[in-house]
Amino acid sequence: MRENRIRRTLFQTVVLGLLLVLWAGGTAPASAAESRRLPVVEGWLQMPPRGSMIIFRCQSASCGGPDALMTIYRHHEVLSGITLELFMKLQADNNAGDIALNPGLKSVVSLRAISMQDGVQVFTAWQDRTYGDGTKMFALNGLLPGPAATVTVVAVAGSREQVSANFEAFLPQLPPLTR
Repeated sequence: MRENRIRRTLFQTVVLGLLLVLWAGGTAPASAAESRRLPVVEGWLQMPPRGSMIIFRCQSASCGGPDALMTIYRHHEVLSGITLELFMKLQADNNAGDIALNPGLKSVVSLRAISMQDGVQVFTAWQDRTYGDGTKMFALNGLLPGPAATVTVVAVAGSREQVSANFEAFLPQLPPLTR
């Protein structure tokens, strides 16, 4: 059951990344130089890359254990014109897709924050999911439109507090990926 939930979460994360890529008009894969700049956070294991998508899995209780995931996708489209309204529409569309793919899923999206990190705007939204079996999963979806690229981040864990802490652990290393 847990393994199916993890696979489903990974699939949904991939779908979110692909929706953002399609919305932005496509991308080229990350170069070797970009790969060297990937975040390194203690307690997290980097999974084998899936194209330009890098998935990290928590390896310690301090970040939520193996059910906690962090997906980072760098695409070469610059989304400098993105607005709060457009970001939240994208979140609503992604949420509708999740619900359609998962019978019995109840899922709600809401704005978390708009902030700045090292001169890069950071849009974040919550996605609170309750599956048909009563299992709850929380996601934080982030978008960092930078000067040379856009970074999409999806953090998943068993509580909002854990998701937020995990995202904040990675956030200082994300702006350089947009340059």
